[in-house]
Amino acid sequence: MAVQITPERLQEKGACEDQRDLFAEHFPNGIEFESQEQAIEMCVKFADLFDFGWAADELLDADARAEFYRAKTHARAEYIKATAHAWAEFEKAKAPAWAEFEKATAHAWAEFEKAKAYAWAEFKKAKAPAWAELKKAKAYAWAEFKKVQALAFAKAYWQQES
Repeated sequence: MAVQITPERLQEKGACEDQRDLFAEHFPNGIEFESQEQAIEMCVKFADLFDFGWAADELLDADARAEFYRAKTHARAEYIKATAHAWAEFEKAKAPAWAEFEKATAHAWAEFEKAKAYAWAEFKKAKAPAWAELKKAKAYAWAEFKKVQALAFAKAYWQQES
């Protein structure tokens, strides 16, 4: 029995355009597997290219999907176990380097904060008169708008009701 995946099936299942394009690039007429071994070989070959998590969610039935997630969970645990030592070594190596970075940049950061505070205060001083004028202009224009709105309502309501 042959099993196949086609670009059309991916389209029907809502695969994203990038994945459909990649699939069509490698398998313009789809792919047909004559055996489970062949399916495994091809999927492993393209493990870094295709989104097999999406494929599991969209192409597998509930039982097959559950089996996929059991295997994926186990593989993820093994990945975490396999990289734990390397992460610990990385963190150990990073700590003194980060401390040196913090020490080296502390003075510059403090100077930056001082300069920023001064610049912000000057900006606020410079904009204050223009801000006050803007607020006055907005208040006057808003009051005029409200009057025109009230006038329009009064006219419309009078015409409607009389």
